[in-house]
Amino acid sequence: MRHFFPEFDRWLDDIHDPRFLPFVTYHKRFLVWWGLSLFLFKLGSRRQLDYQLNTDGPQVLNNLNRLAGTKQATRPVNKTLNYFLGRVGTAAFASLRTLLVRRLLRMKALDAARLQGKFRVVFDGSGFLVFRYKHCDHCLEHQYGNTTYYLHQVLEGKLLGPADLVISFATEFIDNRDAALTPAASAEQRKQDCELKALRRLTPQLLRGQVERRRARFAAAAGLLAASLRHNAEAQRTRIARNCERVAVLVARAQRAVLTLLDRRVARIERAGQLLAALSYHGVLARGFALVRGPEGHPLRAAAVVAVGMRLDIEFHDGRVGAVAETAPKARGEPPAIPAERPKPRSRTGGEGQGTLF
Repeated sequence: MRHFFPEFDRWLDDIHDPRFLPFVTYHKRFLVWWGLSLFLFKLGSRRQLDYQLNTDGPQVLNNLNRLAGTKQATRPVNKTLNYFLGRVGTAAFASLRTLLVRRLLRMKALDAARLQGKFRVVFDGSGFLVFRYKHCDHCLEHQYGNTTYYLHQVLEGKLLGPADLVISFATEFIDNRDAALTPAASAEQRKQDCELKALRRLTPQLLRGQVERRRARFAAAAGLLAASLRHNAEAQRTRIARNCERVAVLVARAQRAVLTLLDRRVARIERAGQLLAALSYHGVLARGFALVRGPEGHPLRAAAVVAVGMRLDIEFHDGRVGAVAETAPKARGEPPAIPAERPKPRSRTGGEGQGTLF
């Protein structure tokens, strides 16, 4: 059980218990395992539970508590099990059987019995209950000699597994409605015709179960998709918020970097301005020099290019003046012209002798 059906007790807990719980003595898991003991030990009838297992020798109670996960102090009688199964109904146990078969299929425990990759399924009718009196309105009648037997037969869908294992996965009762619609024929023909009619009722149930499983699978996928969409949206919002914070930090850093760059450029421009002021000819003009330009506005670098009568533009530090060259240029080593000395006037008081001392 731990290997093949580890969630079996949880599946039993999901079964609805219609009993009045304050008066309940035996847990539903214990009663299900008590009923399974009927088949595990091949007792044949529920009454045999009171006789065959009513002993302390084989530790029946302790083993059942261990399987069911309960702490029951006594064993129930067969009528308690009959009451519990009657209240729960067959649909819950049919769903439990579906879970067990699905578990075996999903864990690939039956793959060894595949034929050309497909599972093999068979349908066959078998006897279920036989009475010497009419049990209900749906009982089939079978005449054997002078005795009339009333019986219930079922159509079973079986899944063929490995090692001659046969697993039931679907059940449909064959009742007297099928026999009434069957024309008079031999017993074997009536049996086969009744089984076919029961199969027609069973097929929609199988398809309905498959549709419900598909619908449940799609519903689960839709739930997972909706949850994933919510988580994805939340993750996207978180990522967007984180990116906004990162962008804000980058914007602040960019602003600081731009301001720092501007400060550096301003300082560089100021240093370039100071260097330009130091190297500009205007500073030279401020120290008393002048810049001479020709008629075309080009600076004149030598006196040799100046001709007599050439119009000159002389720039001082505080403005410009126009001038005309009146003389030809002279070489740098030629001395300038010295003006002639005026003759000294003669003295009025003396002759050519010694002059006066005053």
